[in-house]
Amino acid sequence: MQDTHYIQRKLTVEDRSICESEALQDERHLVVLAEPGAGKTELLKNFARILGVTRQRASTFRLQSTTQCGETLVVDGFDEVAKLDQSAFDSLIGKIANVGPKRVIIASRSSEWDSARYDRLISDTLGSKPLLVRLKAFEEPEQKQLYEGLYPLRHFSEFQSAASEFGLHVLLGNPQMLEIIALAYEANDGGFRSKGQVFSDAFAEMCREHNPDIPAKDRLSSAKISALGSEIFAKLLLAGATGVKDTELSSDRNFPFLGDLTEVTSSSSRQVIDTKLFKPSDEAGSHEPVHRIVAEFGAARYLAKRVNTETDELTLSRVLSVIAPSGALRDDLRGLLAWLTTEVGRHTQRPCIDINPYAVLSNGDPSQLPDASKIYLIEQLLKLSASDPYFRRADRWRNFNTKGFFTVGVVEAVRRILDRTDGKTDLRDLLLELVEKSGEESALEPELARILHSKEADFSARLRAMNCLFGIAERDKSEDVTRLIDEGSHDALRLAAEIFLSDLSTQSRDLLLAMFRACIPLYKDDDLALDQPAGSTYFISSLISELSNRHVTFLLTELTKGLRCTCGKKSYECRCRVGISKIVGKLLDRYFDTALGPHSPIQLWQWIEALNFRNAKSDRESQSVKALQDDHALRRAIQLLSFERVIAEEEYWEEFVRFRHGEMHSGLFLTGEDETWMLEYAAQSGRTAMFAAFYRTHNWHTEYVSPSVHRVTQRALSRSAPELLSIAALKERRSRRGRIEFRERRYRYQSKHRKRRDRIDRANAAHFEQHRGQIEKGRNWHWLRRFAREYLQEKYDPDGVIKFAGDASLVENSLRSSIPFLAENAPTLDDVGKARAEGKGYHLPEVAYAAILANFRERGSLDDVPRSLIALAKTDINVHHSGLSDDERKAFHAEIDRRLFPTERELIDYLKRYVEPQLRSDTVSHTSASILCYDKAFAGIAEETALRWLAEFPHMPLSSADILVDVASRSKRYGELCAIISKQCEEVHRSWPYGPPEKLQMERRDFWFLRSFAFCDADDEWPTLKQFANNIFAFSNRYDSLAGSRDGVWPTLTARKIFLLLDAFVDKWPPVPLPSSWGTGSPRGETAYRFLNSLIWRISDDDPANQIEYLEKLLADPRFEEWHDGCRHFLTEAKRKNLLRNFSAPSPGAVCGLLDSSRVSTVEDLRALVVEELRAAERWFRESETDPIDAFYAGGKRVSENTARNRIVERLDPKLQSFDVIVSIESAMARQNRCDFTAVSSIEGRRTCLVVEVKGQWHRELFTAASAQLFERYSHHPDAAGQGIYLALWFGPHEKIAGRAKSDICTAAQLEEAIRAELPASLLGAIDIVVLDLSR
Repeated sequence: MQDTHYIQRKLTVEDRSICESEALQDERHLVVLAEPGAGKTELLKNFARILGVTRQRASTFRLQSTTQCGETLVVDGFDEVAKLDQSAFDSLIGKIANVGPKRVIIASRSSEWDSARYDRLISDTLGSKPLLVRLKAFEEPEQKQLYEGLYPLRHFSEFQSAASEFGLHVLLGNPQMLEIIALAYEANDGGFRSKGQVFSDAFAEMCREHNPDIPAKDRLSSAKISALGSEIFAKLLLAGATGVKDTELSSDRNFPFLGDLTEVTSSSSRQVIDTKLFKPSDEAGSHEPVHRIVAEFGAARYLAKRVNTETDELTLSRVLSVIAPSGALRDDLRGLLAWLTTEVGRHTQRPCIDINPYAVLSNGDPSQLPDASKIYLIEQLLKLSASDPYFRRADRWRNFNTKGFFTVGVVEAVRRILDRTDGKTDLRDLLLELVEKSGEESALEPELARILHSKEADFSARLRAMNCLFGIAERDKSEDVTRLIDEGSHDALRLAAEIFLSDLSTQSRDLLLAMFRACIPLYKDDDLALDQPAGSTYFISSLISELSNRHVTFLLTELTKGLRCTCGKKSYECRCRVGISKIVGKLLDRYFDTALGPHSPIQLWQWIEALNFRNAKSDRESQSVKALQDDHALRRAIQLLSFERVIAEEEYWEEFVRFRHGEMHSGLFLTGEDETWMLEYAAQSGRTAMFAAFYRTHNWHTEYVSPSVHRVTQRALSRSAPELLSIAALKERRSRRGRIEFRERRYRYQSKHRKRRDRIDRANAAHFEQHRGQIEKGRNWHWLRRFAREYLQEKYDPDGVIKFAGDASLVENSLRSSIPFLAENAPTLDDVGKARAEGKGYHLPEVAYAAILANFRERGSLDDVPRSLIALAKTDINVHHSGLSDDERKAFHAEIDRRLFPTERELIDYLKRYVEPQLRSDTVSHTSASILCYDKAFAGIAEETALRWLAEFPHMPLSSADILVDVASRSKRYGELCAIISKQCEEVHRSWPYGPPEKLQMERRDFWFLRSFAFCDADDEWPTLKQFANNIFAFSNRYDSLAGSRDGVWPTLTARKIFLLLDAFVDKWPPVPLPSSWGTGSPRGETAYRFLNSLIWRISDDDPANQIEYLEKLLADPRFEEWHDGCRHFLTEAKRKNLLRNFSAPSPGAVCGLLDSSRVSTVEDLRALVVEELRAAERWFRESETDPIDAFYAGGKRVSENTARNRIVERLDPKLQSFDVIVSIESAMARQNRCDFTAVSSIEGRRTCLVVEVKGQWHRELFTAASAQLFERYSHHPDAAGQGIYLALWFGPHEKIAGRAKSDICTAAQLEEAIRAELPASLLGAIDIVVLDLSR
């Protein structure tokens, strides 16, 4: 039953809008993407209601040991599983595949959906590519419905106005945000101060009890509930948990026991989950935050309050080590980081911004940042853009609330960046979005105008700049339009159209005319110019649809004035008027939409006469076609204007062809009634040539059905005047003479053919009667073959066997009766296999198939049919016979398999006798090996059999090897397959001739070398493969996004192989324009370059550590400059994923230990703690009144490296012991190595060891020891978690640096940056570089 409060949602597929029912009717797997709070869960609940299934939650579904589902599985919250570990998505898809639904409906956050990878994973695992839909934001009617449903006594318009005034209107499309904003609006008596204040007010309202019937006794104050709820939210988010359980017995990591998260009484904590802060989860006794956005806000306030309190042991660095382990922000904590940044003190905001400035900007309330932090945020965005130009790739759809964000300083910072960026990165688009409707457009007008008119900027940047300029009321738009028209490019004209659409009333008619004249060259031949994207003239249609009739009439008159053909070709060859004809055609549609009539035929003909339309349109496609087809008088009046100007009959005929089949406007095409009307007009006006042109002789093919109205009319008209009668007589004599000649020719041909056919039929009839008894018993081979062929078709041929058999029953009885005869005389399965191996054919399998089918139709089984005959029929099973329905074919084949294959042994025996002889043959080019693909009977042994055949029959035809490699690849036993392929390649190398190779030798080389590349390292084969430019098409056919890997499961292209392909072919196939549509007919250069272009976007499929090496190679090579932005993006992502690959969110217990007792929660937390204490020790050494820095000097000289280390450890040890961390000097590590000291702690019951390597500034390995010693020797210890701290000791610029007496490094900070710069990219984040300043 439909929820009466549910609001039907709209979804978008690419640029098309669909409703819920359309999405459900599509049978593909469905992925629903949306931002947090957009209503994904409610949508999936509604889908589940309609489909009669239960909505599953991804976080609980993945943990269920047994799961059942119907045809459709609905799974919500896919983005939530990624926060547990990085492989969760893959395992979840694998589990869905094991459950085996026909269709899956999935919901996920858009920002966490890696479409390139996840779409391919779903396609490979579940069998088909999913349909991606985005949940469309609520438009004003839905917003009104939701708001007034929540507050029936309020007016939405007042709420909307208040939200718009503060810039919150852009958030109202999100249902959850609308509810939160509305709650704050109601609580604040209809006012807003900031987004942060909105959430603060809404949070406070959620903590209050609004039901007066609930007693207030023993109830916590709303402030205490707010604090307690915020604490619970913080612990849940940091632990990656979904919610809480109210009983301990059923709790787990995802839903910990509420009592374990707080130190208050159970009754107090219970009050929290009874507020609007929480909502019931799917399972009884489970509760979760009302929405993640609310949890993020509350958690940030709790953490910030503690961090801001000087006496609290919890520090920002330790909190950030859990939010962004190793500096890599967890996807699920982006919102928490953003709110935390605005809540902590201004002096501690920069470390938060450094982690991910875009996350800080796009979440939370950046307007609350102080001016210095806002400017720093903008500057960090510039740095982020340099390393990751596509940092917004996943969520360009986001809207931003910039109310209060801009200040004078921020405007200047934005101005500097707008002047510097090239418009090809996400940063410029982002800044322009921020500027739009910010109120600061005027301050940035020169920069915005430069972007609008920059030919180098991409369209999206120019469009956003234009939208910003719209906010400047006093700006003269006509000047912008003129400049854009003068530029004349597609993008410029599209922008000009947008300006016209924004305010047509203020633009001059002459400017509008210039606009349409400039659009004419956008069309080329029948279609768009090749360098224009598909659908690129839609903006012209959009502009025309807004024009008034006054504008349309003016444009039609001016555009067609003096129009004529300039190429001098025949009308059907002419291409010089394509563009103007298309534009005028659209204007004519608009004219008939807006004009009331009556219409002037003369005016319309003046507009249409000189046009040349390449393609006809129907009345459904064109309003002008419909109007002219419906108005007969108007159409004929226009037609007559053309016909009246000609004199000779031949000229009339040319005009007739033009109006009937030519390039005329489709609305003016002559109908049969038009021709009759013209005939009457010609007779009445005495136009004999016109009468002759429209005179029609008898149509011998159609008029036997009913008399022609046109001929009846012309017969009467012919009698009205002698000259007309003369024309009619002449036309009819010619027609009859031509008809007689045609009949004579046809009779001579048909007579000869009929005699031959009659002779054959008489012979067949005589033969049938002579052998009827034998035929009826099914013992005549000739007639059995004919019976079988027609029996297996959808219907009998009237001139076929039925002509002799009389009816179908004799045919069917004969086939059924033939079974003993066939069994006696049939060849064995071995004979058929041998014959196929020799390239010979047998007709008997088809006859056997038809015979046992007839038997099956009568008896419903094949129990009385010999298995040898069934085996013979089985060889014909891949032929599609139209006489069987899909259901019958399925049942019949299942019965064949039941009788033939009671066990696996019979399956193997069948293949050995029938297929293997063909694989041994050296005479056939195609075998029956494909049976492993299409016949489900062999599915259980297909992969194993394919591997065996590939090994046993190395010389099989390549067509069979192609099939078998694909089948074998499904097993993913790539090692075995690689061994087989390697042997084939070795044979190719060994047998390669010294002279020119034969064609088959080259085909075998290319075939096996390609597969060696795919399944093996191909070290010996790659040098040959890369020599030939055309080999790229072999790779493209296998790996491009459309062809995929067909029926096989080929290994994903690794980063190394992608690099090899690019390196080999980038010079052989230079860049070419890539149109938005392509296919098998695309030029070879375009196909090759498109494939190369696609490879960059597949590199992220590989392991992040592998990506880093080859992305850095691509970035170092100028040949790949066109893809460098993409490489930088993937390199940034790979580094982040590499840092998070071994990270698991701390358990709820570990988080509680951190927040309640300052215990270490993760190894990253341990690093942060030790670094923190090292910095504190440095301050104490340098600033304490007791001068502890003196301990690092003896006799006026600095102490040794080991002595200095001991002094540092002496200071650290007691400090870290209070956190249950033990410091040990010269700890033994793996492979007999020893490190300087370790910090050891027990984390969730496991001993964790943090390695610290110490080097004095003078040490010769100062710049290399971080990777060569710390990482390679020590951090691989089983307890070391691959992380460590590199501690360098600075005693001043007078000391040698890395063994060199002279250096540009003068401070400890400079040395720290220099060492960090030498650290390999793969280690950034895993190793902390700390330089202690021990100088005096």
